[in-house]
Amino acid sequence: NGSEESGPMRLGIPVVDHVTGYVAMTGILMALFARERTGRGQRVEATLFDTGLSLLVPQASNWLYSGHAPRLLGSAHPNICPYDKFKAGDGELFLGVANDGQFRRLCERIARPDLGADARFRTNASRLENRLALRTELENSFAGFAVEFLCKDLMRAGVPAGPVHTVPEALAQEHAVHRRMLVEDGEYRGVGTAVKFSGSHAQPVLRPPHFGEHAGQILGEAGYSEAQIAELRKSGVLRDRPIRS
Repeated sequence: NGSEESGPMRLGIPVVDHVTGYVAMTGILMALFARERTGRGQRVEATLFDTGLSLLVPQASNWLYSGHAPRLLGSAHPNICPYDKFKAGDGELFLGVANDGQFRRLCERIARPDLGADARFRTNASRLENRLALRTELENSFAGFAVEFLCKDLMRAGVPAGPVHTVPEALAQEHAVHRRMLVEDGEYRGVGTAVKFSGSHAQPVLRPPHFGEHAGQILGEAGYSEAQIAELRKSGVLRDRPIRS
């Protein structure tokens, strides 16, 4: 991850940690299914290391079959062009143009049919060879468009495109609200669950507790008296907020 100017960079989210969890879950489900057929259980392993390597798509295959180490391309796709982030009139958008037909429709929607006819950009292979020249041409044309309008117009034409949002903008989208991806419960605000069921409500029932919110209840269940719990609070052993260094 990163560009030639920046050097290697960490990803913005802990994707390996998250995907390893899904790998473990998938392995458990597969082992349970196998047990139903064979009657035998088995050990399931899911490691961060293995998951991280499995995510090298298509970089690992590119190297294994070409012998050339992948370059740092920033947001660009190594095998498809234009599949990258671009500047427009009032912000940035991301294009996912996966074939020649989509590229021709892109050129038509921005009133640049000449780009689709240009020998430098006619095929994906030629666009990859001339990606920097294509970027210049596209950004010059995109400068006359507002991002939201351009993305909606391209999507209607079957050209995958989307605005580059900040986190607040992403969570404020109408579609995020429609998909119940923003959970609000009193003071608590969080991200909703990504899985939805047709017959079950996959929504949080209880908000996460405040710091130490249930300490008194837990100690009471463990046999402490109200007086003992009050003394623990008075002495500072029980706190309603973490100690700040």
